[in-house]
Amino acid sequence: GGIAFGLADDFAMALATRFIFLGAGNGWPTVLGPVSAQVGGNSRQTEVIGMIFTASNSAQLLGPAIGGWTYGLVPRFPALVPSAIGSVLAAITMIACCTWMPPGRTEGSKPDISGGDSWTGDCARAFRTALRWPLPLLILMRLVSGFGVFATFDLLPLWAISSLEMGGLGFSEGDVGLFLARCSVWNMGWLSCVMPRLSRHMGLKKFACLSSALAFLAYVALPFCASTVTANLAAMVALSNITAQTAMGLSLLNNSLAEADRAAGAGIAATADAIGKVIGPVGTASFFAWSLVRFGRQGRLVAFGGLCLVQLFMLVAFACLPETLETELSVEKDPEVDREFQLPAKSFSVEMEPGCQTTARETALEEAEEAEADTTELLTGAASDCHVPPQLWGIRTRSL
Repeated sequence: GGIAFGLADDFAMALATRFIFLGAGNGWPTVLGPVSAQVGGNSRQTEVIGMIFTASNSAQLLGPAIGGWTYGLVPRFPALVPSAIGSVLAAITMIACCTWMPPGRTEGSKPDISGGDSWTGDCARAFRTALRWPLPLLILMRLVSGFGVFATFDLLPLWAISSLEMGGLGFSEGDVGLFLARCSVWNMGWLSCVMPRLSRHMGLKKFACLSSALAFLAYVALPFCASTVTANLAAMVALSNITAQTAMGLSLLNNSLAEADRAAGAGIAATADAIGKVIGPVGTASFFAWSLVRFGRQGRLVAFGGLCLVQLFMLVAFACLPETLETELSVEKDPEVDREFQLPAKSFSVEMEPGCQTTARETALEEAEEAEADTTELLTGAASDCHVPPQLWGIRTRSL
């Protein structure tokens, strides 16, 4: 897609290339959530997503500069060199994924093939998945979140470059670039260090609600910021927290689905996200222009008020999600298997070895001090001439 875009010599070809190769052919927004859970597990998926978003912010800082330096090196196709750099990075990513990405589905999560292996069966399965609560709410939240993120990306620069008389900051193009660059640097630290720790300490739902509340307050403050410093601080808070919302939404979506259903659920959610991201820039630019014409200087309050409503919706939606999404739901429990130790939960006998030394029991008791209380009870009740094999020290009393 990058090479084809670099070789495009008219608008129609460039648009078609972006639509086919870099739009419809881009599966990364769909696999981001499932792959993060696959790599980090349900307990650390937020950290993985934070690392990915941090790398994305780094690329957003360096990408425009590299594109500007290399644009026009080939006069016949001025966009070929920067597009080729993107293609090389995509090839490196593909090779790295094929080399180091862990295998997919585990044995404990087998797909439901009742719908058949046909394309029709897969679509029916995806439709059933989308109707399973709380998937409808999560999909709607993804649409609204996508709208809010891209609306913010559009509104902030437009407001910053608008004149002081119209309530803006009167920035030049260079000022806007530095303004957004500082926000990206802040985002890198927030997403890589702060977000994983706070979400682990507070839980996904509570941290998502906190992010929505902070973003709401930042949007309330932004139109009243008259200096670069205050406006940049408010923008940092807003952008970092709406990005954290996206990360929390991905984690909660993963937790709401079995592993075999994550790809289908993520695909539907990514489609909703794309719809929101289409509406966001188009609607926001027109709405901001209309508000300035209709209300003058106060029009900025109307525009940022719309983003405040988005955050209120996200806050209420996160609060309405079930508490069970805080824990892993992707592994179905087998009543015949102890999930923690993966041993049959049935009665079995422990073979006694004659003539065992008392030191064996002392060693066992020393290990039991660091084990569970029920294991300690098991060992202290054993006879002094009894040897318990070390591989059985971690087994719960109820399993015996």
